[in-house]
Amino acid sequence: MIHQNRLLTVALLFTDIDGSTALWRDVPEMPALLAAHDTVLEAAFAAHGGRVFNKAGDGYCVSFLSPTDAIAAALEGQRALLMVREQHQRPDFTVRMAIHVGEVIERAHDFLGTPLAYTRRLLDLARGGQVLVSRPAATLASQSLPSGASLEDVGQRQLRDMRSPEHIFRLRHPDLAAPDIAEDVRNTASTNLPVLLTSFIGREALLRDALGALHAHRLVTLVGAGGCGKTRLALRTAEELLGSYPDGVWFVSLEAVRDPQDVPFRVCAVLQVGGTGEEPMPSSACHELEDKQLLLILDNCEHLLESCRALLGKMLTACPGVSVLATSRELLGVPGEAILRVPPMEIPANARSL
Repeated sequence: MIHQNRLLTVALLFTDIDGSTALWRDVPEMPALLAAHDTVLEAAFAAHGGRVFNKAGDGYCVSFLSPTDAIAAALEGQRALLMVREQHQRPDFTVRMAIHVGEVIERAHDFLGTPLAYTRRLLDLARGGQVLVSRPAATLASQSLPSGASLEDVGQRQLRDMRSPEHIFRLRHPDLAAPDIAEDVRNTASTNLPVLLTSFIGREALLRDALGALHAHRLVTLVGAGGCGKTRLALRTAEELLGSYPDGVWFVSLEAVRDPQDVPFRVCAVLQVGGTGEEPMPSSACHELEDKQLLLILDNCEHLLESCRALLGKMLTACPGVSVLATSRELLGVPGEAILRVPPMEIPANARSL
């Protein structure tokens, strides 16, 4: 049976643990914190009619009937997370949230459409403990906020890949005014990641594996056949890590590169560092990157293996704060490389029967 796509107006609430990369690296009790995080947030979502339609890594994507419900759930969740921080004595364990409302296409148990990309870009601006609200959501919810809550106008911000600045609001409540919560909103995310207009369903286990591998290794290569979804997995992993690298998350596609000598210069151009000279990785670029903390996504390496191997070997040795997530049909062969094999994408049973 074929189910027609439905056009719906929903309120969206996205969440993310702020600085999770460092927490997983430095906090032994992170598994217990994550379990408590999941318990209190899922209870808050359910109490206000929320439906979790995607959970990837440590973040949730939840739909509600109205932005009023989404705001109430966010407030309840943040208040519960305050108690989690106190119980575990981890003031650095904070969650950022974003709320938007818009028209989406419902397909099976998923949603498609630009409101998802908008909400994720809004989430990029938030700091731990903050709930940011788009102007459409704020307008609809302003007369029915939870007791003691208000929406503070923080002005216009440029969301990445949006055509013009957007008016942003921040949820305020006495219980959220903890001194460990940063009061300012990020100006913008340091990244050039392309917008993903769909949510990520069916490969959550692979996403968790990729995030875990990057917590433990500075070079992770997603290896699999062409068309198996390596690039999509790399981009989704990178989105989860926005905000975890002070100097950004940067995407370099090598698909159209044919000359191996062009590889280091393509990377230098994206990272905006020195790109002159004849060395595999120009010394000037390594010098500029040696104090940086960033994640490089190097996509489609298989036809340029020697050049990629030379580039990454020098970069990872000279630049201790740089991590790399690569995609390739073959191993790169760089010392310290961690391999995550990506199997072919499965066709859902209902699609096979059509």
